[in-house]
Amino acid sequence: MKHPKNFSRRRFIKQSITGGLVIGQIANALSPASTGATETVDGENGLALRVMGDATHGYHVSYLLRGKPFAGQDRGGEFSGLFQNEERSVEDRVKAWKATSWAGNSTMVTLTGECKLANLNTTVTVSIDYQVVTDHVVRKKIRLQQADMLLLFYQLTNRLEPQEPPAKLWSFDQLNWRGEALREYFPAAGFRTSGGLCIGLLTDA
Repeated sequence: MKHPKNFSRRRFIKQSITGGLVIGQIANALSPASTGATETVDGENGLALRVMGDATHGYHVSYLLRGKPFAGQDRGGEFSGLFQNEERSVEDRVKAWKATSWAGNSTMVTLTGECKLANLNTTVTVSIDYQVVTDHVVRKKIRLQQADMLLLFYQLTNRLEPQEPPAKLWSFDQLNWRGEALREYFPAAGFRTSGGLCIGLLTDA
């Protein structure tokens, strides 16, 4: 799912992209979190967030249910992106971006870091907030900031990847959706596991 946006220093605009992970068959609340990198921020019986990685290779979030991973993101990263200048003549691509630091508790995780864009000669500061909204929903919000260029266009891709081959893919408006791009105002799609767990990514475009 891709989201074209732009942000301008002259107007001091901060743009954000918000998405939600919706999961069926979850009823238990979260327990207090443990601290430290790569440890689980969760309870044993409910929806959980696990921060993966280290200071050398970067951090990203994986999703767990009842203590077991069921979905990851963007090949072990948080997002991939395309950044362009105002004339669209110069661009940089970022693949499977990871954070350099994180903080969190049983219901929230924040990842922070930078995207250094060599061709555009600028740096974009990234902050990603996760929040367990209900027993069935996790909200992910990506915030981007930069102060060097007058105008910078960007397009982000957020991939939700099952740990095992899904039994079926689904989207809100296509019964036989096969995983191609969605172009609705509020794209929503996901997969169903062989155990009957229905998982979806709901995006605010």
